[in-house]
This record gives sequence, structure tokens and C-alpha cells, in this order.
Amino acid sequence: MLGLLERRVQRLTQVITCIGFAALLLLAFATVADVVGRGAFGRPLHGVGDLAAVAMAVIVASSLPACFAERRNIGVDLLGNALGRKAARWLDLVGHVVTLVFIAVLAWQLCRYAADIQASGQTTFVLRFSVAPWWWIAAGLAAATVPVQLLVTLRALEAAMLVRATDTGVSHA
Repeated sequence: MLGLLERRVQRLTQVITCIGFAALLLLAFATVADVVGRGAFGRPLHGVGDLAAVAMAVIVASSLPACFAERRNIGVDLLGNALGRKAARWLDLVGHVVTLVFIAVLAWQLCRYAADIQASGQTTFVLRFSVAPWWWIAAGLAAATVPVQLLVTLRALEAAMLVRATDTGVSHA
């Protein structure tokens, strides 16, 4: 059952990442149009800087769920490799638990920040639209990463528990 859930989560997170990538491409095209308009015609696209400032948080946050679901975050295995397979699996689990706590705290802090921005009524400089919805989306994407990382952590727990007690992975030859 965990495998089916993982496959569905990975598909969903890939869709979210594709939407974020599409937003990044649109922002890149808008930036190019702004530069060309400014340089060639002396007429920039007003508000591109505003869009970039608020969209980047959403674009970056949209990559988080897939990054964690596909285990593409950075890990260091030096100690685990030296101690053997069993120790490596348990150290991997510890790393996943720390990552889970980190992403939960990040999501919580982004929610607090979005609430503060909303309470202050902050708007963009040129276009004057509210900044809060963008930060709420970023916070929501970070919060959606928490159950993804929980699933990854459960898989690491399963892997650690399945390693035989005598299977150290260290060669004594």
C-alpha cells in the first residue's frame, strides 16, 4: 500500500513542479519582453519586477514536494558507509526525521509570515496588488511537503527495520 501511495504522491508532486516551472518560464518571457521593450523601444513592461518578487517564493516552493518525494535533497553518507549497512539505514532515518522537523518548522514560519504580511496589508510597489496571497500559496506548498516527507521517513523506517541484525555490510576479509 505504501508503494501505491508513493507513486500517487510522486505524480501529484511532479504536476505541482511542472506548474511551478511553467510559471518560471512565463516570468522569464516577461523579463525578456521587459528588457527588449526597455532597450529597443524605451517602453518597459511595468510591474515585471513586482511579479518576479512575489512569484519566486511560489516557484521555489512548488519544487519542494517533488524534491522530497523523489529524495533529491542532499545527503551525506560518509559515516554510514564506514559503519556498515545497518548503521547507514538508521542514520538515514535520523536524517529524514531531522528533515521532516525542518520542513514542518519552515511551513509554520511561512504561515506566520503570510499572516503578518496579510495583517499589514502589504502590496507590491508598482502594481499595488496584495502580496499575502502569494505567500499563502508558498506556505501551503511548504505545508504540503510535510506529509510527503513523512511518507519518505516512514519508508526509511521500514528500510532500517528490514536490515538483518547481522547484516553490517562491512567486509571483514
